[in-house]
Amino acid sequence: RVEATKTKQAQAAAMLETPVYFPYLPKHDRVQQTIPMTFPRRGIYRQEVFRMVTRFPFGFLRKTRQLNLKTEALVYPSVEPTAEYLEILPGLQGALESLTKGRGQDLYALRDYLPTDSARHVHWKASARSGSLMVREFTREDDCRILLVLDPHLSAEESSSLKPGVSATNERFERAVMICASLAWHFYENNSLLQFRSAGVETSLAPADEIIFAILKHLAIARPLTPDPEQLLMADLAASPELFKIIVTSQPHGSVPASVWSSSYVVFLDDPV
Repeated sequence: RVEATKTKQAQAAAMLETPVYFPYLPKHDRVQQTIPMTFPRRGIYRQEVFRMVTRFPFGFLRKTRQLNLKTEALVYPSVEPTAEYLEILPGLQGALESLTKGRGQDLYALRDYLPTDSARHVHWKASARSGSLMVREFTREDDCRILLVLDPHLSAEESSSLKPGVSATNERFERAVMICASLAWHFYENNSLLQFRSAGVETSLAPADEIIFAILKHLAIARPLTPDPEQLLMADLAASPELFKIIVTSQPHGSVPASVWSSSYVVFLDDPV
């Protein structure tokens, strides 16, 4: 059998929790076995040392050999829709629809005709009333440019009660990570234009299928940070009014600048689930 050996210096969780058995290994041959693995949480898992154990040929003596074989796995957060994500989605879709123009099915507005417009979108009644050609605009989510923001900073209240409430703080941050992962996957499935931003991390604006795994990689290793009195992450968002911002934060209501509200949908983690 092959089993994991955990060293005292190992900080990350081990990968192989149970031994892998090989009933028979022919002489001068090799065998392999596929092992399904389920990881309990996101993050980095490492295995640096394995041990081979055998009682061949008679079963009286146990022989072992240690193998230094460094292996690492990065486990992404789950992208499966959670109950909290499903509660958020209708409001988010409504906010997107109200801010997005395009060629979808739902009427967004009427505007003046442009030479590049198709005649089939002309609104003849409105054109007759105004005396000039008017065309219909429709909502289209896939044209919306989205900035997904994870605010990793603890609120001042969380920080002051950190010692007695460590587990609650971790649970709240894990909720934030899972919401961001589910949202990123949603826009990946729609192939929307997406950008991701967090403290010290920013992707380019690109089709979601080009950056989805960069986002999940960051979410896999993200950790909560101490409060930022200057709220620099929030303040910087005001410089991107052309992007529809989805902000996931543990900050209290009123912490989001007014200049950001008009083009944002904010998920406050202190709201009841």
